[in-house]
Amino acid sequence: MLPTREKAEELLIEAEKCNPGPWGNHSRVTARCAEKIAKACGDLDPDKAYITGLLHDIGRKFGKRHLGHVSDGYSYMMSLGYEEAARICLTHSFNTDTLDGYIGNFDTTEEELKLIQSALETIVMDEYDRLIQLCDSIAGADGVLDMEERMLDVKHRYGSYPQKKWDNNLDLKRHFEKKMGKNLYVVVNKENLEDIVLLYDGCCIYEIVILNYFLKCTESKLLFCSVDRQTVRAVEGYSINCDMAIDEINLSNVRSFIVPGGDISNISCQNVYDTLRKLSDQRTIIAGICAGVDILDKAGILKDISSTHSSEFDCVRDKNIITARANAYVDFAIETGKALEIFEDEADLQETIEFWKNHKKID
Repeated sequence: MLPTREKAEELLIEAEKCNPGPWGNHSRVTARCAEKIAKACGDLDPDKAYITGLLHDIGRKFGKRHLGHVSDGYSYMMSLGYEEAARICLTHSFNTDTLDGYIGNFDTTEEELKLIQSALETIVMDEYDRLIQLCDSIAGADGVLDMEERMLDVKHRYGSYPQKKWDNNLDLKRHFEKKMGKNLYVVVNKENLEDIVLLYDGCCIYEIVILNYFLKCTESKLLFCSVDRQTVRAVEGYSINCDMAIDEINLSNVRSFIVPGGDISNISCQNVYDTLRKLSDQRTIIAGICAGVDILDKAGILKDISSTHSSEFDCVRDKNIITARANAYVDFAIETGKALEIFEDEADLQETIEFWKNHKKID
């Protein structure tokens, strides 16, 4: 049994009055992330995800405790008859399914410790347990954090971070990204996500200029990278300064990665392939056009993906991958824009199609 959303919010506000602190807003960020991920998964209840995320740390109502907040939350929720919330209060701290991976002081009584141990021995973790463990690992008091940066912060504060717990958090991220078919940070609206274009000597700017325009008009954080961060000279004669080298990219912050066609011998290298594979694994939107599709193929990310290499269509979107032939640069821009959800609504999309593809005046 669970409280309603409204009751859960009341319980959190009441708890914050007893023990004020950033943990309250951390709980709200956890809840919002859980709700968004549940919606993207399709087979999870967004309300249950939100409520359990909101109440996972409710044990902090009773003071500044470490492991003690787990037993406090469990007992409190059970006393109110909210068994499902009580379960999450207990499981959210144990992504290794045992006490071994707990980070913090064991400040419980012997009775409280036995309660936690016996519960962990009987509970079989389900998708909601794992979902809140994931969201707990990326939720800060002020918004969504990079998972690995958050784990490093915890490691610095406590002096260690169990490797198994670290690896399990990354496994949870991969699990839910696969389930959603989307990048985790895009789903939870992490701030400062970047759309990155890979440029190189002899690349074709005309193939991506409309897409770049769409991104800038929607206030996206558009950046250019190259293999070595040096200025590149496009086939049209433009000289373009790059913001970073490809190995300087923070992959967790990438919303999309765009590869234009051209003389791809200049980017046919291992670090480009490795970057594409890592981005594909985390379900980042990857868009390649013309010979750029060849680079995606060489990286091995078109396996089991419908693309212009496996179909007669000029522009193909399958899962998180968009591919296009050179003549379909308008369709490429529109399809990538759709994948990134940059259009305000269907009317905005149709107006874009009428103007850019059908060459109609817009009144």
